[in-house]
Amino acid sequence: MRRFVEANLAEFWKDSDYAREEYVLPSLTISMIENVQDRLGYRLPSAYIELMRFQNGGIPKKSAFPTATPTSWAENHVALSGIMGIGDEKVYSLCGELGSQFMIAEWGYPPIGVYFGNCPSAGHDMICLDYRKCGPSGDPAVVHVDQENDHTITHLADNFETFIGGLVDAAQFDEVEDQHLAELIWHADSINAHIQRDDEFLRIGQYLHLSQTLSPTETGWLNMKLSIPEHWSVHSITLRNGVVCLQTDNAGMYCLTRDNVGGLSFELLEGGHDNSDDLLQAVWSKHAAIDD
Repeated sequence: MRRFVEANLAEFWKDSDYAREEYVLPSLTISMIENVQDRLGYRLPSAYIELMRFQNGGIPKKSAFPTATPTSWAENHVALSGIMGIGDEKVYSLCGELGSQFMIAEWGYPPIGVYFGNCPSAGHDMICLDYRKCGPSGDPAVVHVDQENDHTITHLADNFETFIGGLVDAAQFDEVEDQHLAELIWHADSINAHIQRDDEFLRIGQYLHLSQTLSPTETGWLNMKLSIPEHWSVHSITLRNGVVCLQTDNAGMYCLTRDNVGGLSFELLEGGHDNSDDLLQAVWSKHAAIDD
């Protein structure tokens, strides 16, 4: 039974060098399906297999799914940055280096099924096929699992076909997200900031790691990782009155506030892993540079 119209599938995937490098696997075969199902211990939904027969993994053009309850990402939706293909050759494939089994074993995600959907948080929330009610051979629901909120599980769709059909263009939430970032989730008195290197999930080098503490009644981001140019030598980081300032020895000063962090973060996410030092420098200069 065909669940997707071929013409619609032709418009489903977003093509990019990054998608081809990290997600897209060779054309699907029966042996690939059987091998992955044996290793995962679950039978994949027929709708998932059908989608992967058209293209085996990738980044969808429509990357948001509306929700009735808030999550650490947003008040009214979750974001989907990639769908893992059936195989193990790519980093982001079901049995790949950063696939479903890795997220359960290394990141402590609950073993409720198959984690197939990455989110922009770089591992801090995931989309999962939930087999708890149907068993390992049934037709699973699709849920969002929020590591940042004690692995809270939010039901998204009764099955994979419904989930794919419910994806919408993320642009419709941009205005809401900008307001949300500016007004709701920048807690000046609880933000920490430091420089780190080599995030294995994001596959980035040098980055600014921001974290903040939320009360049980609040929603919002807990961790934010912002790539910075490799050539930057950060001399100091100061936090004062809700402003995070980076003083570099060789590239000037850059300051983040609740008013500019949203635009900076979104532009860095749009660049994915293709950001060169020149592009990173341009983004930071555009949003956060302080003139001498």
